[in-house]
Amino acid sequence: MPYIKCPTCAVTTYCVTHEDCPCCGKRLSTTAPAGPMPRLGVDRSLLDVLALARARTGADAAIVSEIRDGHETVREIDQDGAFPSLVTGVSAPLDETICERLLSGRIGNLVTDVRADPDLGALPMVQAAHIGAYLGMPLTAADARTYLLCCIAREARRDLGEDEVRFVRGLAGRVRATLDVAGPVPFI
Repeated sequence: MPYIKCPTCAVTTYCVTHEDCPCCGKRLSTTAPAGPMPRLGVDRSLLDVLALARARTGADAAIVSEIRDGHETVREIDQDGAFPSLVTGVSAPLDETICERLLSGRIGNLVTDVRADPDLGALPMVQAAHIGAYLGMPLTAADARTYLLCCIAREARRDLGEDEVRFVRGLAGRVRATLDVAGPVPFI
């Protein structure tokens, strides 16, 4: 289901079929895609939360990703360059992600040694990016979209524990509030 740009007001929005633009009310068509998924139109506070998550957990990257149409898409990221292939807008089939295992209940919120787990270690993204540790927290925004706040590190992190899980769970509440303020059409 594509993102399209309204020909009247230029707002970029998600369109299922022929719908009215949420900004100006003009009828939209899915025949004119807007191109790559735009970044979230949220204020600096989301990036500040990601920086805080990364600093507190000692992770190499903190990410807000969105789950939609069988894919996980990076919406915002704070990182130190350890994962150059992880940038805003990059997407992967959900069944090839660590987050899918979290959402389905096959793993807990924290995996201190991702590569030691036979299922996770075999994932293409884990192998390509050399992910060593994962801490994830699912959240649902007011518009019913599913997001994840996750922190990843290149090395196994056996020093991480329940304190970090609780901290990231608290930050997920802040992320949810930020996404809720952005509204159901957080694109400009």
